[in-house]
Amino acid sequence: MDRGLEMEEYIKEYRSERKKSKRVFLNSNETELNSELCLRVDYLVKEQVQKQVEEKQDKIKYLLLCRLLSGAYTENYEAILGLSSSLLYLDENKSLTYWRPALIYDSIDRDMKEVEKLLNKGFIRLQEYELFRLKQKLLNDDWELLKECFPRMIERNLGMITESNLLMEKQFLVLCGDYMEELPVIWMTYTQCA
Repeated sequence: MDRGLEMEEYIKEYRSERKKSKRVFLNSNETELNSELCLRVDYLVKEQVQKQVEEKQDKIKYLLLCRLLSGAYTENYEAILGLSSSLLYLDENKSLTYWRPALIYDSIDRDMKEVEKLLNKGFIRLQEYELFRLKQKLLNDDWELLKECFPRMIERNLGMITESNLLMEKQFLVLCGDYMEELPVIWMTYTQCA
């Protein structure tokens, strides 16, 4: 078996337990995460309203949350939050902001020390690239947890968008996925706009 796969298998139980406890932590601290999100959404709404007043922007159709895959390399763990027209990526007047959900990612260095301790019990001469590969697995777990929280937070705060002065398409979609990839719809609502 490939050594990298053996290592993944070796920390499988740790990852599972980590994900469970982190899910409980996030559920009990979702208000803090939600506050960060609201600040970002408020910024986006105000920027798009201004662009619409200046007649630079069409009606808004999408709110998107995109993971930046560069986060594992840069260690900033930022995602992009944005509002756009039906053109999505091609919308030259979309509004985007970076969001680093601290509650999700602040423990990654501590978690990696724990992974390294575990691996030292079963493997010799750990290589940086091996640890990096496992860090990406933990970051993927964290992203999955954020994707679980995001629809609940959007549902709770949808009025910030739909009850604002923002001109919107009748169908408003919330998308979540990797930046510049096909983004799945995770939430959909109909607005009073036509």
